[in-house]
Amino acid sequence: MLVIAGCGGQATDQTETPSSPPAPATPLIVSGERRVAEADSVALAVMPAEGITLTSVHWVFDDPAIQLLAPTSRAIGFDAPGEGLYSFSVTAQDTASNTYFYTGELEVTKTPAAPVNVRLSHQAVELGRVSLRADILSLGANDSLQWQVIQGPAVALRYDEQAAAQHVYFQAPSVSADTLLEIKATVTRANGARDSDSAYVVIKDVPQAQNGFFAGNDLYPTDLIHPFRPGPYTEALNNCLYNSQVRRSCTFATLPLIGQVNNQPDIEQILARTLVSHDWMGEAFARFLRSSAAGPDIVQLLGATTGVVIAYDIRPSFYWSATGAIYLDANNLWQTPAERDTLDLAPDYRIAYGNTLAYRTSWRYIKDNAYYYPQPGTAPAERQPRSQPQVEAALSWLLYHELAHANDVFAPQRWQQLKPTDSPLTFANQNGYLSDALAASDGLHSVILKALAQVDFGGAMATAEQEAYRAWEVASMFNDEAGLTMYSFYTPREDFALLFERFMMKYRLGIDADVGFFDSPAQIADENTGALPIVWAQRNRFNAAHMQPRVAFAIENILPHIDIASAQNAFPTPVMLPANQDWFSTVSPTVGVAKMPSGSKASQKTLRVTVSSPFEKTLPLPVNQ
Repeated sequence: MLVIAGCGGQATDQTETPSSPPAPATPLIVSGERRVAEADSVALAVMPAEGITLTSVHWVFDDPAIQLLAPTSRAIGFDAPGEGLYSFSVTAQDTASNTYFYTGELEVTKTPAAPVNVRLSHQAVELGRVSLRADILSLGANDSLQWQVIQGPAVALRYDEQAAAQHVYFQAPSVSADTLLEIKATVTRANGARDSDSAYVVIKDVPQAQNGFFAGNDLYPTDLIHPFRPGPYTEALNNCLYNSQVRRSCTFATLPLIGQVNNQPDIEQILARTLVSHDWMGEAFARFLRSSAAGPDIVQLLGATTGVVIAYDIRPSFYWSATGAIYLDANNLWQTPAERDTLDLAPDYRIAYGNTLAYRTSWRYIKDNAYYYPQPGTAPAERQPRSQPQVEAALSWLLYHELAHANDVFAPQRWQQLKPTDSPLTFANQNGYLSDALAASDGLHSVILKALAQVDFGGAMATAEQEAYRAWEVASMFNDEAGLTMYSFYTPREDFALLFERFMMKYRLGIDADVGFFDSPAQIADENTGALPIVWAQRNRFNAAHMQPRVAFAIENILPHIDIASAQNAFPTPVMLPANQDWFSTVSPTVGVAKMPSGSKASQKTLRVTVSSPFEKTLPLPVNQ
């Protein structure tokens, strides 16, 4: 069995000895092992001597073999390169504008890599989300994994059980000064041998605004956020979109919509409105905009936003009218294992919603009879990269969806009507949405399905009657309605965004969309085989005759230049997928088999599509400010 110490509670074992830092030659104290094996995860942290408060730091390695992805973080982590001696320096400033320097060396040896690597040392803000991962060479059935805080205040450690407790996460403690945590993972083998590794997390003392927009929603923005490209609105982006002090919606005089400034924006103008926590995120976003067939659409749709925020601690993505910005989960953008290491790992807080219901729903995108999204992947410990087409698959549908939300309230026909004294929040609270007009004229009707959606996506407590519904009963009601997925019934906003998203994925990228209903795992006789028998499933439901007017409403109001009638006439009509067949293999009787990039059942399970798949955060709007 896997034994976990302190699971779900505080780490209590403080007897371990922290990694000893060298004696300080300057007021900067750098902690971390200086002699490591090739491919080991390196952990370094810099702290000031007592009485000094740092305002900035910058790490530099002389050898280009070490490319830091977070050079301004107080704690850094990366994989050791080849054998050699690597010089580095740290430059820091304090609150009195004094500048300090530290120089050191890292020795990398030609020895076997450690069997345990904890990734990734980083900087966090007080009360913010923190996560670490232990990559273990092998973990036997009788081995145990223990996490401990061996330096700094105790924190309540939690574990992702689906990842066998190799992912640990916690809320950073409230601190009165920048604080260093060292957290250690130890694997005790069945024969008594132990393997361990540790990582650093520097908790920054960042005061939160009372009644702040983000803290009010249990979000504590990283202070690593910065503009990806300089531009005329750099200061406004910093002040208005993603920091712990935001408590008012900035007026359009301060930060206008991108489309107010240029109703045909280009990529560079978009990048000048982009905030990132790590520069690789902005570079990946720029590659997508330049290379994807969806790129020109996305650039145009971004006119309805005040900016783009991409950060390691945003999970999941969302659009928010309180600021007018789109917030992207960088998990959709990474290509290298090192980039993936920088991301927050905490599981989506809604993953257990609807677990008591006796049915499941799922959706997927298919291209050329193969999965387009979601895609099976490898475990992070395998250090496999992701291709640009895979990034496009992860990002394109998400951007179409989130930017439909932005255009729902700030459609192009409204851009020049906005007053300088308006703000995104006041306008959103005082004016109607396109989705409201659709709901009034051609909306969804089923009270039962809307209530079930509140359980599945909003966390409402299921009633006994709702828990009794089987998949065929829910699918029968769904079949008679005009929603694309069960998520359509959550709010009129989601209904509208899904109509736009599904059409654009087919129109621009040639991607088919499936939706399916299944009995819950407890009701499936062959659950252990990995198969998921279809109760009801349909492909390209968005082009059904009764759906076409609703889709046309969304497209005509957001991208009116598209010839919607011609497109709908050219698209295939919906087809039913064969009941009782495995969702993972059979697409439709006319299209054939959906091929997996890897045919094993194990890879199929990594798709995580046997439960409803939440992919965006829903934040309530504050009162007018």
